[in-house]
Amino acid sequence: MREGQLRDLAILIAQGPDGQALVTHLATITLAQYQPSTVVMYVLEELPHHREMLLIGHEGLTPEEVTSYSRIDTGLDVPVTRALEHSLPWCISLADFDREFPMLATRPSFDPEVDQVVIPVALDGVTVAALAFTIPHAMKWDPDAWQNALALQALLVLYLRTAGHVGRSTTTRTRSLAPARALTDRQKRILALAAQGKSTSSIAARLGFSESTVKQDIRRAVSALGVTNRQQAIRRAQELSFIASP
Repeated sequence: MREGQLRDLAILIAQGPDGQALVTHLATITLAQYQPSTVVMYVLEELPHHREMLLIGHEGLTPEEVTSYSRIDTGLDVPVTRALEHSLPWCISLADFDREFPMLATRPSFDPEVDQVVIPVALDGVTVAALAFTIPHAMKWDPDAWQNALALQALLVLYLRTAGHVGRSTTTRTRSLAPARALTDRQKRILALAAQGKSTSSIAARLGFSESTVKQDIRRAVSALGVTNRQQAIRRAQELSFIASP
């Protein structure tokens, strides 16, 4: 990572790019020497009853991965959530994780020898975001690499402050970074019943649909809301007033 690459990144940040523009620049210019196969950036989202890592930019992910992992509950043990417990850059071998874990190389070309580098981003001493990129070799932490990582970390702190990702309301940030698509009336009815603790079979019987139809509608609602599972879809629908809150 050359001084000029960091300077170009600083110039970009001063222009106020969105998360996707930032990550594209990181993948193609700032981190190009590492030949990253994936680059993602997440910010911490403080919701009323839980916390999630929200994807604000990505390179190298499949559409399915983007849909599945646009939000990651902080209770899931993956590098971007582990970053919340760190303050300094670090890396982990993909061999240390199950290949089905998100944001790792889960495709047929999976190679357990590659590393994922994680750079936590903290404000006022609290980690609130993470940049993660997967590289096709072990990371060599020589003095230059370490100083470059720290310089990149400092620029990402500047980005969060200038882009307004921290300090804005949860609702505003969510709508601007990961807008949810509208749900159909049937999807809303199904999620409302699911929120009451009803099983798939009981929802199907109550609404007169097959269980496969109910499951399909829940999957579509999960995708439309930009979450990863049924419980997250219920919470998200409640936050957006698609269904009643308890």
